[in-house]
Amino acid sequence: MGEIYEMPRQLREKIAAGEVITAPVSVVKELIENSIDAGADEVKVYIEKGGKRLIRVIDNGKGMDRDDLAICAARFTTSKIHYENDLERISTLGFRGEALASITAVSELRIQSRKKGAEKGYAAEYDDKGDSIEIRESPITAGTDVEVRNLFEKFPVRKKFLKSDDVEASKIISLVTKYSLVNNGISFYLYEDGKEVLCSPRADYVSKILQVFGREIAENVLPVEHSTGDISVNGYISKMGYSRKTRDYQVVFVNGRLVKSNVITDAIEKGFKDKIFLDRYPVAVLHITLSPQSMDVNIHPSKDEIKFKNEYAVADAVVNAVQEAVSMSSNAIQVEAGGRMLTPAHRYEKDKGVQALLTEDDKRAVKYNNKKPAAEIKKRPGEEFLRINVLGQLNRTYIIGYDELSLVLIDQHAAQERVFYERFTQQLHDKAVSSNQLIKPFVFSVNKDEEKVIEQYKGALERYGFRVEPFGRGEYALTAAPALFGRVYDATVIKDIIDELGSGANYGGTINEELDHKIATKACRKAIKGGDILSTAEMKGLLASLSTCTNPYTCPHGRPTLLRMSWGDLEKKFKRTDG
Repeated sequence: MGEIYEMPRQLREKIAAGEVITAPVSVVKELIENSIDAGADEVKVYIEKGGKRLIRVIDNGKGMDRDDLAICAARFTTSKIHYENDLERISTLGFRGEALASITAVSELRIQSRKKGAEKGYAAEYDDKGDSIEIRESPITAGTDVEVRNLFEKFPVRKKFLKSDDVEASKIISLVTKYSLVNNGISFYLYEDGKEVLCSPRADYVSKILQVFGREIAENVLPVEHSTGDISVNGYISKMGYSRKTRDYQVVFVNGRLVKSNVITDAIEKGFKDKIFLDRYPVAVLHITLSPQSMDVNIHPSKDEIKFKNEYAVADAVVNAVQEAVSMSSNAIQVEAGGRMLTPAHRYEKDKGVQALLTEDDKRAVKYNNKKPAAEIKKRPGEEFLRINVLGQLNRTYIIGYDELSLVLIDQHAAQERVFYERFTQQLHDKAVSSNQLIKPFVFSVNKDEEKVIEQYKGALERYGFRVEPFGRGEYALTAAPALFGRVYDATVIKDIIDELGSGANYGGTINEELDHKIATKACRKAIKGGDILSTAEMKGLLASLSTCTNPYTCPHGRPTLLRMSWGDLEKKFKRTDG
């Protein structure tokens, strides 16, 4: 007898549902898209326990009558397309007829709806095959009210892979805010465990950005308007000189559909080429429209992957749109055009920041090793830094010197970062990070997502030496920073740290070595000021500090701290040798 059997229907339904509904946020996405397709101009979302216990979406769209309510949760039933060639011109967000069927296969589904202009509304509950169990009259006003309870209770294999309630809720908040940004004609409200976490009424795009991302970003964006053929690009991008640490502030919709597209992401960043710093990303809220025949959205049941018939044309349109907007920006990055001359070290004034970096051991090491012959210095990792004879400082960025082997260049900022990083991580390991009150608190605006991150990680931030306190509606103040960095500190680092904590890494409020490394790297980078003027003693002291590091040859980001040109190579460059 053969070994291949047809799977039971119930098993097939659950496998299919697992492709469409992977987490609570998947349910919210499908229901919001149904509301938008129904012409709603108000959508309310309620979640409990990160959406695991309850997801409820209420809209004031066109609603359904009794007949539609009876079959809407059956697989492959839809009002969006009717014929095969409709797939070539899809203009709605939903079309596959799988969403409600997949939801009811893995949860308890109840829908109330009333068609606009109808005298009565109706309510229905469904079994896991999508068949309506009972339909009765309901007092609901025009629109639709969908309740999804006990998600994945019927599908324990998927349930055990869900994240914590906070993490799942954060995904939902992020999703709803993104739909709110682009659909400026729709009011969105989100409630988590009875508490309002998003209130985004109908407004213009900048007001929507203000509601969702906060005042700081709203004040640093530029309008984008560009058309090429049948492709148009509209929305907002950040001004030149303003960026964030992650891509979490890039939101892209194509024909009203929230999408993931490397083609578009790469094009946005190409448009900012040479206008934004390394490891920083522009803010972008873009809505791209093109002919439905020019794209295929029927790639995956989640409908967030698309293929373009001519992806090069789409990429060019986005690049040109970004470049046109950026060229109009008056907020350009100012680059100091100082001469690249070698200046004697003794002409520089003392730098308090670097002086504060030196420990008493470092200072003694400088005095001792200045007197002791190089050959007698005990060899250890980094001891070569103690044998370098300092000549001066180049362009306020590099320490130039020499030893018996070569001419040497030290990137003083990379070196300072390495020293700060190792001392800071050691303090973290020893649980010995202390804080300094900032001379002037740094007040910054936050959106709902960021506020949630701050409250979730308040204990972690204090462990890192950062004290953050509420300062009013939508604002917080950084009042203290790690004492290691002194009282004058680039406090904007707190924004980068909040971005990291709220990123897709999902640390879940816990501390681990990976998080320690990332936060320490960010904190130390902001402790370094560009263009520090160093005295000879400070340069020697920095080299002494660097010599004590476990890994003195790179900064925490992997950039080299030291470059050498041997005397032999130098002679070759000046053609003083036949080699």
